[in-house]
Amino acid sequence: FAAAASLSGALDLASLQGLSEREGLMAAVFGERTVADTDDDLVGVVARVDPDALPALYVACGTEDHLYEHNRAFVAAAARNRVACTSTFGPGEHAWDYWDATICDVLDWLPLQRSAVPN
Repeated sequence: FAAAASLSGALDLASLQGLSEREGLMAAVFGERTVADTDDDLVGVVARVDPDALPALYVACGTEDHLYEHNRAFVAAAARNRVACTSTFGPGEHAWDYWDATICDVLDWLPLQRSAVPN
């Protein structure tokens, strides 16, 4: 992959797995398996992989989103481990209004090769 983008993503699954309000969802997805220190633990992944082996990363999350702190934790872990990660945090909830507005920024950011279109 050349790039990966997350809009209000569940990027810190190891922390989410420990929350009682997410217990049913996490059990439905992962069963009894612990996420920490696996490839599903994205905070752990950015701590142990070669930063040059990763695609360009983009993280956006609204400041009123219930996943805001988890997204901030992922971006901080990426920075600690010298993983390039473009991030945008601003007003918004975990809702389509935020994602519809933010996806345009992601599309502008994507490292696409754009060929000249003849007139």
